Amino acid sequence: MDYNDRIGERSMANKKNPKKTFSSSCFDAAMKLRRTSIRKLGAIEGGVGWSDKTIRRARKSGEISAELLDALAKRLDVAPDYLTGKYARDFSKFFSEPLDAKSTAILDRMLTPERFPYLMSQDRDDLFDRYIDGILMIHDISFRQYLELSPDSKRQFELDIERAVCPVIRKYFTHDSRGREGLPDLYRIEAEIENYDPDEPEPDDFFKKAPAGNRFETEYQGK
Repeated sequence: MDYNDRIGERSMANKKNPKKTFSSSCFDAAMKLRRTSIRKLGAIEGGVGWSDKTIRRARKSGEISAELLDALAKRLDVAPDYLTGKYARDFSKFFSEPLDAKSTAILDRMLTPERFPYLMSQDRDDLFDRYIDGILMIHDISFRQYLELSPDSKRQFELDIERAVCPVIRKYFTHDSRGREGLPDLYRIEAEIENYDPDEPEPDDFFKKAPAGNRFETEYQGK
């Protein structure tokens, strides 16, 4: 199947699937960050698999198929929700009145694309399982064998893996996918494994339970 055939098949499939919102400003910011263009993204060789005309049409209409959205998000290394403008809409809920210049500047700094890498869109529990599964698989150990370990043994195995991997990552990388120097979250998984309590409820989503008032401005005032 050639490039044009793939595009045709996707066009037919997209007619059956609802479109998602597509923010041109967020898309432009992500392209600028990655130093790319719609022409490069739509190239037959090295592109995302859709023509530049299709991408331009999505940008102009403000609507995009879920499949193309995910492909662009992967290539630009930003969360699909960032490209839909979801984070900007969610942050705006913190403000009951029009933003002044200071609050607008703070919001702009918080909503830069490098703060929302693609990995944010992935379920962390699923990612960790695939991470462990991959390590086991390449060493000819099945995931079933891992699941058959006692809870204490599984926990210690996970800690041993993290304590072996993290120093190697620190040796070769100086900043994370968000551009933060010093890898501030490098040991987060290790800490979570050490402190994991199966009876403790998961923390509330940041956007689901925002307190009344201007939480955003209060948190960042003076910065």
